[in-house]
Amino acid sequence: MSAEYVRPGTRRAAVAAFGVGAAVDVVYVLLVLGQGTELGPREVFFAAFLGVMAAFALAGAAMGTLDERFGQVLLYGATTGYLLAGLLGLASIGLFLIVAGLLAFIGRRTAPRAGRCRCRCRGHFGGRPDHRDGTDVGR
Repeated sequence: MSAEYVRPGTRRAAVAAFGVGAAVDVVYVLLVLGQGTELGPREVFFAAFLGVMAAFALAGAAMGTLDERFGQVLLYGATTGYLLAGLLGLASIGLFLIVAGLLAFIGRRTAPRAGRCRCRCRGHFGGRPDHRDGTDVGR
């Protein structure tokens, strides 16, 4: 699948999910360090988790043009991780993570491939939708 078949704005939404998630990760680490405490195992795990979700969002945006299904799997993973972390951290940074999750969810949508019909027939050879006149040339 090439970049011209991705719906406009979807790649930008996935990249925005990466940006929001990475920014929240950096702010989280700075907030913990600003409290005068060291990063414990829990904080390191959570910061690494947010980093992995940001990497999923960026890789999902990049893979959307190479492998549609794998890109969607990565963006679904980023969506799930961001939303779960956002619900758990709703009292502090959760709202921003929920926004990142929604952006990743929007970014996973792609357009149908060229040469395919929404009815999933095997026709459309040469760009002609022959099945619309009652015949199905692909079956």
